[in-house]
Amino acid sequence: MGRPHAYSTIDLSARSGVQMGIKMLTLIFQKLIHKKWMVFSLLVGNILLVAVAVSYPMYRNSSFQRMLTDEFERYQEKNGGWPAVWAVSHTRSMGREGVSYEQLSAYVDRCQARLDVPLYRELEYLSTSLDEAVPLVEREEHLQRRLEISAVTGLEQEVLVYAGRLPEEGLAEDGCLEVMISSTVADTLDILLDEAYVFEKLLWEDGSPLRFRVVGMFRPVNEASPFWVEAPSRLHRDVFVPMETYRKYFLGEEQELAFGCKKRIYQLWDYEAISPGQVAGILQTSRQLVEAEKNGSLIQDNVYEGIIQNYSAKAKKVEASLLILQMPVLALLLAFIYMISSQMLSMEQNEISVMKSRGARRGQILQIYFIQNLFLGLIALAAGLPLGGLFCGVLGTATDFMEFSGRRVLQVKWSADVLWYAGGALLLLLVMTLIPVVGYSRVSIVNLKQSQSKSRRSLWKKLYLDLICLGLALYGYYSFSRSRQQMMEQVLTGETLDPLLYLSSSLFLLGCGLLVLRLQPLLLRLVFALGKKDMAPASYVAFVEGIRGARKREFIMLFMILTVALGIHNTTVARTIVANAEKNAGYATGADLVLKEAWKDNSAMVTAGEPVTYTEPDYGKYDTLPGMEAHTRVLNMRVSIGRKSPDMQLLGIDTGGFARVARMPEGLLPYDYYDYLNVLASSANAVLVSENFMTRLDYKLGDTFSIPDREGGTIRLKIKGFFNYWPSYSPQRYSLNNDGSLQVEENYLIVANLAMLEQEQGKVPYEVWFRAQENTDGLYSWLEEHPEVRLTRLVDLGEVREETRSDTLFQGTNGILTMSFIVVLLLCGVGYLLYFILSIRSRELMFGVLRAMGMRKAEISLVLALEQVFCGLYSILMGTLIGLAGSRMFVPMIQNAYAASDQVLPLELITDRGDLLQLFGVIGVVVLVCLLVISRIVARMNISKALKLGED
Repeated sequence: MGRPHAYSTIDLSARSGVQMGIKMLTLIFQKLIHKKWMVFSLLVGNILLVAVAVSYPMYRNSSFQRMLTDEFERYQEKNGGWPAVWAVSHTRSMGREGVSYEQLSAYVDRCQARLDVPLYRELEYLSTSLDEAVPLVEREEHLQRRLEISAVTGLEQEVLVYAGRLPEEGLAEDGCLEVMISSTVADTLDILLDEAYVFEKLLWEDGSPLRFRVVGMFRPVNEASPFWVEAPSRLHRDVFVPMETYRKYFLGEEQELAFGCKKRIYQLWDYEAISPGQVAGILQTSRQLVEAEKNGSLIQDNVYEGIIQNYSAKAKKVEASLLILQMPVLALLLAFIYMISSQMLSMEQNEISVMKSRGARRGQILQIYFIQNLFLGLIALAAGLPLGGLFCGVLGTATDFMEFSGRRVLQVKWSADVLWYAGGALLLLLVMTLIPVVGYSRVSIVNLKQSQSKSRRSLWKKLYLDLICLGLALYGYYSFSRSRQQMMEQVLTGETLDPLLYLSSSLFLLGCGLLVLRLQPLLLRLVFALGKKDMAPASYVAFVEGIRGARKREFIMLFMILTVALGIHNTTVARTIVANAEKNAGYATGADLVLKEAWKDNSAMVTAGEPVTYTEPDYGKYDTLPGMEAHTRVLNMRVSIGRKSPDMQLLGIDTGGFARVARMPEGLLPYDYYDYLNVLASSANAVLVSENFMTRLDYKLGDTFSIPDREGGTIRLKIKGFFNYWPSYSPQRYSLNNDGSLQVEENYLIVANLAMLEQEQGKVPYEVWFRAQENTDGLYSWLEEHPEVRLTRLVDLGEVREETRSDTLFQGTNGILTMSFIVVLLLCGVGYLLYFILSIRSRELMFGVLRAMGMRKAEISLVLALEQVFCGLYSILMGTLIGLAGSRMFVPMIQNAYAASDQVLPLELITDRGDLLQLFGVIGVVVLVCLLVISRIVARMNISKALKLGED
């Protein structure tokens, strides 16, 4: 252990508290300075522990905020309209009692006070009862025009008056109200500018009929504006007056009785300012308000409830997954801190014994180490908090394992949770550093000498911790292998998976790592026993040292094994999850780009039972869409083949164009994909159908069935082939029942010839599928150049993939797995370097003896090189085998937690060679740096002094 150092001679028996405190601090700082490299290593572990611990609440809060905002924005992009609206309405008919405007406004204010959500904007839609309006100047045609006087707050700022002007407030000189109308009203009801109308039933107080004159016609400036809570197309019966005019003439108890009043108040919430901590309270309060409102006629259905529920289910899953993913690296950090603390204390055993012999009590020794570790812990706290913020920012930019993108930076959010986690990390590191102190403080000098002469087995070997971990891991593997369907249902219903699923893989890696550590000395003994008679002196010494020092190397070898195994496992998890998600996204989309254009039709003119006639847009214009390699028409619709048959999907395709455009992975079908298309093209009425036609509906090859056409007839089709997979086809559809249970429905697909379908039933709106040359960026500029193209559906595979990579769960998983690997690699490098530095210095006497016995310096280097083989190379090899085995066993099950419903294609386990080269390259650099440092230490070693010790 070496002789006691100067600081161990400090007397701690002083009675004065101040003197004793000064002596303790002096002792602590002398100890820290003397073992500066050990202290540095311990400080690295402490800082990383704090940083990793606080990065979780930081990332959780920041990512949840972004995820909540994304949920609102995704709804807005998909459905249009503001997604966070508190809507209250009441209709009061003419001559009837009801809720007045003042009462409704007061009720809305009370609701807002309880909900306490920041407002973006408040809109009021007010209108009278519907009444027939007739022109003052009679026309030849007798078109019925049922209209209502309306007013909306801020309407003037949201419209473009393309004919006429804005109406003035009050009544005109001729007694008419000045109004403006939308282009929809002008076109559908044939209302002319400057034309005057009179209502039949809406009467002023003196009994005269209400008259109005159209002075302006408008179009929305931007239909996507939050102002249009009610789409402009729905305002097809409204004539608008200024809000002040409406308040003056149509609001009030008497006026509302006379004219009726439909009141709609929309409070648009600033959803970007809604924090994740508010959502539960918002949901609860809004439900309480709905229940408290007796007849439920005031509060409208609010879409934000569904958005918040969807967010809450995702957040619960993300929170549990990310927390469990962080557990392995936290456990390794605690083990590293314990290892370094134990190593420092083992070097200070003599000093502790000397202090005890000079009157220091056990409590004083514990106090010294408590103050020392608290000091280091506070430094770690100061450095770990900003480093945790950096980790959080890095997690938010992860796009893949060890890959980052700055396209969308995560805004780091600090909260009280961060300080709680930091405090918890400080408490843990204090416990881990003080646990070994308790044992060492009991040891006297006599006990110390006795314990040094004994060879003790490691505690984990006595407890068979390796077999326990492997047993739990294999139980988890067996259990989840038998219940994969149940796991999928749990994921789809929003439930959190059993944490043992995640922990099983970590326990497997740890158990295998400990097992190969148990076997390593036995393997060395076997090789040594077989070849010791023919071994050179350097090899003999290396084997003897390897066998005797096996216990000392256990921690560093375990770290090396877990570094390699975790690196392989983490890269396989990350690559498999993301690659399979992208592959399934491409398959589900069917092509690089899918769009459907709005077609004009005569639906407004046909009577019930008559088929609608569509006008096909110019298909040739898609030839000018830049960046596209090919495109084809695809009819995608739902049909039925009988009264009792389920709803089925029908794809009408042009086989040639479909072959050039559609995405179909190879190896999924028993025959070549193009052979199926050739069979389909061989006959006009030939169809290919999904395999569940055969397994569920008992159809066979050559059978025929009919689908209805648009004119009441039928189209006869003949089955020419069955398939399991087809571009965009999923064999099952999943949905949730009202009680939250999962409902699984079979999805049937019929693939037919498009030309035959159009010949039998005419042309109907179809989709256009595109194959892109590189990307689909040219689409959006092309749409700006063609404003006449209105799309009812647009699926961009590039955007789908980008959404997948930026999804909070995927991004957090990639970020945490990357961070865990970097942290473990850093710990491994520090620990590996520290171990061999201390090992060489502690064996300086042995090297001197060997040199005195005639061993050359080159042979000493060979001894050290063989030790690297026994320790480093063995660890890397075993870590590789364990990582590959663990990935093959557990990654398919972990995949279920990420894409249960989207996983249509067979799972492909991906271990990227580039990642492995990167992994081993980094580890190789760490080992090389360690070897260079060791070589320098050996070169600077005072061999002459060691030789004198050896001669003595």
